[in-house]
Amino acid sequence: MMTTAGALLVVMSLRLALQQSGVTRPTPSFQQATLALVQELRSVDPNESIKVVVDTARKRATYVRVSTDEVLAEMSLLHVRA
Repeated sequence: MMTTAGALLVVMSLRLALQQSGVTRPTPSFQQATLALVQELRSVDPNESIKVVVDTARKRATYVRVSTDEVLAEMSLLHVRA
């Protein structure tokens, strides 16, 4: 899936706010990954393309900056606490 850094920043910032306020309660490692991605996206041009690669076999999502092929973050898709 492709998106822009600006659009992804809006979505991930909302998710981070929900996590920090306790509305959602993902694992600490997922919270850390969300924060790291938001921080990375803040330094990227909002119009820059970001590729989201979902690997269902490994149960991971990888966020890649298309212009440099830099991995901005990798997150487990198993992030819900019991």
